[in-house]
Amino acid sequence: MCIRDRYEALHPNLTDLRYVLAHYDAEIRYADDRFGQVLNVLDDLGVLEETLIIFTSDHGEAFGEHGVYSDHMDAYEQTAHVPLMVWLPGQVRAQRVDALVQSIDIAPTVLEAFGVEVPPEFQGRSLWPLLRGETDSHYERVFTNQGLWSAQRAMRTEKWTLMKTYQWGMLKPRRNTELFDRQADPAEENDVSEQYPEVVEELELEYFRWVEEQLGGRPDPLRIAAAENRATEAVRRRYERWLAERRAREAEFTAEDRAKVDHKQDAD
Repeated sequence: MCIRDRYEALHPNLTDLRYVLAHYDAEIRYADDRFGQVLNVLDDLGVLEETLIIFTSDHGEAFGEHGVYSDHMDAYEQTAHVPLMVWLPGQVRAQRVDALVQSIDIAPTVLEAFGVEVPPEFQGRSLWPLLRGETDSHYERVFTNQGLWSAQRAMRTEKWTLMKTYQWGMLKPRRNTELFDRQADPAEENDVSEQYPEVVEELELEYFRWVEEQLGGRPDPLRIAAAENRATEAVRRRYERWLAERRAREAEFTAEDRAKVDHKQDAD
C-alpha cells in the first residue's frame, strides 16, 4: 500500500489538505501552551533566568513532500530538519544560527554548561562556540538515517544533499541515488544527479568513507534492513492492525457520541 492509498484509507472523506494542517496546527498550539506553563513554573520559582532550556524535536513532518502526507518516513529535509532553540540568559546571545548541527550535539553542550568533561567517545560537538558567537560554522557535513518506514541515508553539506535509498519501503519508488541543491532547492524537490554527475561522484566518495569509518568493518545495519525488509513489513502489519481496530471502534461510534464530542470541542 503506497502512502497516498494509506492516507486515503485512513481518511476516506478527506477532500482538503487544510483539514490535516489544522490538526497539526492544533498540536503545535497545545505543545506551545504546555511549554508556556513550564516557563511560568520556572519563573514562579525564581529560577528561569538561571535555567538552561533546550527545545527541540525528534523529527519533522511531511504534508505532501515526496508523496508523504502527515507522516515522517524518510530522510528528506522535511523530516530531518528539526527546531533547536537554546536559552540561557547572559550566556546565549539572541541570534539565528544557520550552521549544520546534529541532535548528538545536545549532550556535550549540556555537559559543558555544567563544567562536566565530555567523554571522548561522544561523537557530538558542543554548541557553545556557536552560542557564544565565536564561530559561524560547526560541521562540513551531517548525516541522517531512516531505517523503519524506509531505508535511506542522507549526507548534507551547505550546498548539497546526497540521498541514498537502499529500500523505499512504504515510499513511492525512487532513484537509488539523488542529488539536491540545498541553496536553490531547500525543500529537496528536484533531483539534479544527472546534471551534476561529477558532484555525485565527489560526494559519494566522502559518503562511503564516512560509512566505513563508522562501521569499523561491521555490516551496515541499514543495508541489512533494506535487504531483509523486516522493519517495513513489521510497520505495515502494525498499521494494518491499527487501521482494522480503528474502523471497528468507529463502527461502534454513534451519531449521539459524535454530537457529544463536537459539543465538548465547542465548549473548550
